[in-house]
This record gives sequence, structure tokens and C-alpha cells, in this order.
Amino acid sequence: SASGLQAVDHEIATVTDGLLDLDVGDILVSGWRKYAALSKAAKSTLTAPDSEEVVALATHKITFTHRPHIDLFVNDAKVNTLEFELILAFDLSGVLAVVKSGKLVALRAGKCVLTATLSLEKGQLARRQGHIDLPLVVQLHPPVTLLDDNRMP
Repeated sequence: SASGLQAVDHEIATVTDGLLDLDVGDILVSGWRKYAALSKAAKSTLTAPDSEEVVALATHKITFTHRPHIDLFVNDAKVNTLEFELILAFDLSGVLAVVKSGKLVALRAGKCVLTATLSLEKGQLARRQGHIDLPLVVQLHPPVTLLDDNRMP
């Protein structure tokens, strides 16, 4: 029925909104953990605990792909699965990372352009691009550990 389809549409929109509730900061930090210069700074500040290193993050791009899905049930029977894909591309320049005691403790101003693309079943639903204003200094509380146990000196 028409009212049944409206209810399904509403539920899909509600669930989709929840699936796409991501922490952009966590995504960026995850990408930076793979950056060799930060790992090197983390190792050297671990051996000299009172030291601090400032690492210029070269102009770079961090891409994150998230593939959530929604299973649609009618009367306890699965009738469809909706496969979404969200791609976030962060183009960063002029960002400085502050490393102390093996951890990323702060980020200093830079520029970030974020491009987000949302697709359903390989068909693009939306694509947006915008600038993210990075504050002059972002203190990370708690600081982010840059080395896993296997890479500790």
C-alpha cells in the first residue's frame, strides 16, 4: 500500500542517517597513523620523553570508504538488502602535527577540502564538496598513540 511504502521509505531514511554517523576526526587520525614521518617522530619522542617534534604533513589525501547496508524485512521475511557506499576524500595542506612521548598531541592549522560521495547499489545518490575550517590549534584529548605494540622501540 502507499502508506506502507511511505513507512518503509521513512525507516530507510532513519536507518541510513544512523549508518552514516561517522566521526571525521577519527577517520583522519586513522589515516595519519600510517604516515612514516609521524611514526619516526613517535619513536624518537619515546626515547626522549621531554622532547616534542613538529611534523609538517605534506599536502596529502586521506580516503575513507564505508559500506553499510540495510536489510529490509516485511512480516519477518527479508525482502531486500540495500548496499550503500560512502566515500570521504580529505585533501589536506599546511597541517602541522605535534608529537610528544610517542603520541599525537595536537594539530596546527591547515586547509582541508572534503569530498563526500554517497552511492546506493553503484548508483550515485549525492556528491558534495566543501571546506573544513581547521582551528588554529587542536589539542587532542586524549592524545593518539601512533605506534602499535609491534612497532615500539
